[in-house]
Amino acid sequence: MKRFMKWSICAPAIVLIAASTGAAQAQTQAPAYPTKPVHLVVPYAAGGGIDLVARMVGAPLAESLKQPVLTENKPGANGVLATQEVARLAPDGYSLLLGVPATIAINPSVYKLNVDTLKGLQPVAALAVARFVIVTAANSGIDSLPKLVASAKAEPGKYSFASYGSGSASHLAGEMLNVLAGIKTTHIPYKGSAAALPDVMSGRVDFMFDVVANVQPHVQSGRLKVIAVAGDQSLPQFPDAPPANSIVPGLSLDGWVGLFAPTGTPTAVIDRLNSEVNVSLQTPELRARLEAAGFDILGGAPGDLARIVQRDYAIYSRAARSAGLRND
Repeated sequence: MKRFMKWSICAPAIVLIAASTGAAQAQTQAPAYPTKPVHLVVPYAAGGGIDLVARMVGAPLAESLKQPVLTENKPGANGVLATQEVARLAPDGYSLLLGVPATIAINPSVYKLNVDTLKGLQPVAALAVARFVIVTAANSGIDSLPKLVASAKAEPGKYSFASYGSGSASHLAGEMLNVLAGIKTTHIPYKGSAAALPDVMSGRVDFMFDVVANVQPHVQSGRLKVIAVAGDQSLPQFPDAPPANSIVPGLSLDGWVGLFAPTGTPTAVIDRLNSEVNVSLQTPELRARLEAAGFDILGGAPGDLARIVQRDYAIYSRAARSAGLRND
């Protein structure tokens, strides 16, 4: 500052003394982190893909933090219960949430929330992403996305799509297709992918947006066909499936998984968690396990995850409005 310029000879020494004194006080006043177990809340039941990611990431994170990372499953209301609970907890780094598009970017547009989770949670690190694809029954005759769009335009309301449930990412992806392609297809909700896919394979429902890990066994068995990748890049698993974005501009979504903390968590704690997560994601063992489960590694700074959330909130809120979903 200008008022310090007249102390040009002694100012550096004063600054150094002040800095060292402040650092010493900070070391005295700031408790070490962590000094007790860290709780990682998963908004879905044990045994699913998201729970699997939590346990895969939790093990190396516990080793690097030198404290247990306890996974707690709190399913209910499409993730609303767990998400709002974590947003209310103390911002001390001991309570974290494993968030996905539905819980972070979709629910604020669909439900009336007691806590604004977009403001009540802050990003720590993006972990991994499961790519969405569009599938039909192998013998359905709808063997491409252009053909699906053309058929749906010719006969509005005739075709239907399955989803994990109302307000889920797979539901809003179908609504995005309706809006962006200018078609009208009917939403058929199910209680999860396992319940929906048999009706897609039988032709009872015409198509579905689902992640690679869920559909790949059925594609390999010849019962499902991937007609497009719901993004702007093709996938090595399905080299013949074009990116949907090249056919229906704007049709792109990812099934990302990220780590979040209550807003107000100290920056030093966020930085420590982010650093340890990124180191863990680079270990060959964790990478191999996540990739085998159908996930691609993400990682990056907290701001990278924040941008993903902002992007998806804009996309999904538009889809929710078009689907007539309300905050009630």
